[in-house]
Amino acid sequence: MLASHYAPRKNLYIIEDWSSLNASDGAPWRNKKIGLLVTSGTGENAQQALAAIHSKPSNTVCLSAHGHDSEAAQKLFTGMRELDNSEAEVILATAAPHSSGLWPAIADRLKRDSTR
Repeated sequence: MLASHYAPRKNLYIIEDWSSLNASDGAPWRNKKIGLLVTSGTGENAQQALAAIHSKPSNTVCLSAHGHDSEAAQKLFTGMRELDNSEAEVILATAAPHSSGLWPAIADRLKRDSTR
């Protein structure tokens, strides 16, 4: 374990269930430019959920379109940096798949970097 690691300066929120995403007054992403971090797949559910609340990401980073854990792990910090340096005001991340390999480590890293 390193003494320090990269963590985004912008608030990062992990969205476990995109169908429950809302734009209520209490939603921290309301009226903000959103950076979308897709851990695996295309992020279609995330895109649809954002469209349903009349929003769309200003920037999207996909860690692994085909769900390869090693590719996602390799791109994780670069992807967070890219969104951190973008015009996005907050980062919404899809939850890492609940499976084996490097996915639990990726999920842990996102959880540690997320805004509570």
